[in-house]
Amino acid sequence: MGLTALEGMPTATQSGSVDAGLLLQLQTRDSLSAAEPGELFNRRSGLESLARAEGWGGFSWDANDGNRAVQYFCYQAKKFIGAHLAALGNADALVFCGSVAEAHAGVRSQICKGLAAVGILLDEDANSSAVVAPGMAVEISDRQSYIRVLLVRADEQAMIARPAVEAL
Repeated sequence: MGLTALEGMPTATQSGSVDAGLLLQLQTRDSLSAAEPGELFNRRSGLESLARAEGWGGFSWDANDGNRAVQYFCYQAKKFIGAHLAALGNADALVFCGSVAEAHAGVRSQICKGLAAVGILLDEDANSSAVVAPGMAVEISDRQSYIRVLLVRADEQAMIARPAVEAL
């Protein structure tokens, strides 16, 4: 994440990283006000829009059904993994956590496809059968993988709430 939540991965309603030139084009060509792109990128340009879904309930995370939103999400994840590996020079592990990564083996598989060149190999059997308990991690990487691939059950709400409570 950068200055705002828009930098980075797309979410249900947010576009994720976009070319800054798009903002200029929307304001000049389409005569959008200064406030309209914020509304567009923060609330109407996320994965739900790409999938033409109304909320997560109408959204399919099946990575094999040609869903362009899932394809875009996996593509963006691959780009961020590659960029971070290039910046770091190496990594000990790739960790999948959060509601999407925990619940959708197909998404994890799609993200890891093509990453063998950077040392990431997924064990498809371990991935498809992985069940992780709260606070635990399960390894889903292939034995040949240079970088471990882990599935971790995250309590995102607790992680957000803990610093807030400590600040009180």
